Amino acid sequence: MSEWFTMWKSYMALILCSLLCQTVAVCSAADEVSDQPLRVGVKLSPPFVMKDATTGRYSGFSIDLIRLLAAQVDPPREIEFQEQESLAGHLEAVRDQRVDLGIAATSITAEREKTLDFSMPFHETGLDIVVQRGAGGVTVWAALKLWNLLYPVSGLVAFVLVCAHVIWLTERGKDNHFDDRWAYGVSQAVWWTLVTMSTVGYGDFVPRSPLSRVIAVSVIVVGVVVFGIAVGIFTSALTVQEIASDIQGPKDLVGQSIVVVSETIAAEKMRGSRAAVIEVAQLDDALAAVRAGEAFAAVHDGDQLRHNLKRSSKRLMQINKPFSMQYYGITFPSGSPLREQVNRALLEIMEGGGESLFQQLHDRWLGQRD
Repeated sequence: MSEWFTMWKSYMALILCSLLCQTVAVCSAADEVSDQPLRVGVKLSPPFVMKDATTGRYSGFSIDLIRLLAAQVDPPREIEFQEQESLAGHLEAVRDQRVDLGIAATSITAEREKTLDFSMPFHETGLDIVVQRGAGGVTVWAALKLWNLLYPVSGLVAFVLVCAHVIWLTERGKDNHFDDRWAYGVSQAVWWTLVTMSTVGYGDFVPRSPLSRVIAVSVIVVGVVVFGIAVGIFTSALTVQEIASDIQGPKDLVGQSIVVVSETIAAEKMRGSRAAVIEVAQLDDALAAVRAGEAFAAVHDGDQLRHNLKRSSKRLMQINKPFSMQYYGITFPSGSPLREQVNRALLEIMEGGGESLFQQLHDRWLGQRD
């Protein structure tokens, strides 16, 4: 009996020792994790994520938010920011666990949810449209650069050149009307074609042969229609900024040239529209294209557009008719235990309504909601 009791005590001592070792190991691991900085991936998206060019310090709504959340988790964590240049690179860094989480101006979508985890939404926004202000800044050159003029202008030029060559071939050398030399003769025929199309008819070049006169009648009939259409479209382009205030949403952009930032929700949405979509790398490039008349409008996140136009709104106006509403969230690698902690901290700072820490942060960077 005593031998059995001795064995039982040894066995229990072994179990207790094992449990103690495991507890110490878990506590040590937890201490080690809490001592490590929180690796946060960011992508520049003013006013959510910005970077001082001189000091390299990050600021913005998303930056202040993650600093606040890192101080709320248990235990509080220091932050180590890691910047990614593109949205695709940002999401990949989170997916591959090169960072613990990512925060910028990332929309929550079903497609992204397949490979990432999202926090609860921390911001609601929508796409908006920016166009040029009034007709005062419109120039002929800016109108010529609009994509919707490409086909009519090209068609008009082609029609004039074809007619000029035909009339030159049938009339060259006759009574010295059209020069036999190609360059000189065709240039004279181009002049005759334009004069005939516009029904001015100066009479300095007159077709002599029956065939040439049939061609002249065709140029007058067809040319008046073609010339009228081209002039109408060109006039519309010159006054396009006068109707910019009538733009209410994406349906009013049909047939126009639209510039968007690549890899964004705006790019995804506008690809399915009936507009001529141009993709650029940065929002500044998109607004520069509209400002220069190279595109009719830019489509992007409304809050980011508003922030950018506060810095430089020269010749641009925001429609302020948001569409395709979306939510921003913090991204995590799939199955990350941090997600629950961050969500709990996010709920805590949102409590209190208009007096909450979250609302104060929102008002500071994005202004008060109407």
